[in-house]
Amino acid sequence: KFFQIDQLMNSSSDDFGGLWFKAEIYSQNSHSGTHMDAPSHVVPDGINIDEMPVSQFHGPAAVVDITERARLNVDAEVPVQDFLEWESGAGQSLNGTIVLL
Repeated sequence: KFFQIDQLMNSSSDDFGGLWFKAEIYSQNSHSGTHMDAPSHVVPDGINIDEMPVSQFHGPAAVVDITERARLNVDAEVPVQDFLEWESGAGQSLNGTIVLL
């Protein structure tokens, strides 16, 4: 399954002083939602996420907005041309920039 919600608790509990408490367990595959792939996901001998230097997780960022395309097609792709157009419009390179889609 790609995504699953399992009921954990939906009642009052002595653990919470008799107060009502609802909790679920969410399970999803590692390529769902917002995430970052480690090089090991696509390069046979690439490094794992825990081997990457912290400095690679922060820095200047740019938004390449594909909202309308994604609204029309949930499987929308982002071609290289989108990045080239962003660079042209912004007058700067995306090299060394964290790109947010």
